[in-house]
Amino acid sequence: MFFQPMSQSPAQPVVEVMDPGPFELAEGPFWHDGALHWVDIKPGRIHRRCPFGERRSCDLGQSVGCFFPASDGGFIAGLREGLAMVSFDRGIERWVDRTLAPDPQRRFNDGAIDAMGRLWVGSMRDDMRQGTGELHLYSAKTGFRTVRRGLTIPNGLVFSPDNRFMYHIDTPRRLVEVIEFDLAGAELGAVVGAIHIPEQLGYPDGMCIDRDATLWIAHWGGGRVSRWDPSAGRMLESITIPRENVTACAFGGEGMDELFVTTAAGGGEKGAIYRCRPCGSGTPVRTFGAMQAGQDAP
Repeated sequence: MFFQPMSQSPAQPVVEVMDPGPFELAEGPFWHDGALHWVDIKPGRIHRRCPFGERRSCDLGQSVGCFFPASDGGFIAGLREGLAMVSFDRGIERWVDRTLAPDPQRRFNDGAIDAMGRLWVGSMRDDMRQGTGELHLYSAKTGFRTVRRGLTIPNGLVFSPDNRFMYHIDTPRRLVEVIEFDLAGAELGAVVGAIHIPEQLGYPDGMCIDRDATLWIAHWGGGRVSRWDPSAGRMLESITIPRENVTACAFGGEGMDELFVTTAAGGGEKGAIYRCRPCGSGTPVRTFGAMQAGQDAP
């Protein structure tokens, strides 16, 4: 599936600042417990903010690629030295897995929780050497394993609502891959499709999916978030964001119908957090270690 232009341009929703920052590399947003959560990767900070409240932050002391709520009430985070349980009160509470610790040039990046409560997370080298990125799987029952190699900057990981497909971005290739997914076996199948983002739109970075199974993609160097039909490879909507480097997006708010957008420094400006109300709505973030209702134990 290759890029197809929009048949028409929907009205641009109003985009407003939710948090002015400044942030160096804000990423990985998710809505949980009435607030938006996100990371600032390079400074190693996690943040939490209600739409009209004060920001709460915690310095973890090392780069943090992503974090997610855990079934024990804390959070699991992909840090420079490995996976750890963290909290806003105490920072790093305990290490879960430090398999990647021997390579000081490698760090975790974007990730997602599947319907069985398992963590899928990418890793990359600081020098972004081609083909050195990897995708990993961690569960409390089976531990840590690497499931894909040969990537560069693994990003934007989401699952289709019916759990039949994983959508995964390798940013430098401007590629969003559609991969067959076996939820019960935690296995990836064939790459059955792809969206190729054209050069003029920048690079695909973070991504989320809505209730209608359309993808919302953040464009690094493209100053926008775009909405795509993955079955046809067609862009349905494009929302201009007033920052050059748009990093990720997530649905949240009381009705899960607000789109929150993270950005990074670039073009002489620091990153900020934005929000708008486009068409579409999302689903609650999944919790590490907790199965989605209706699923069998792995």
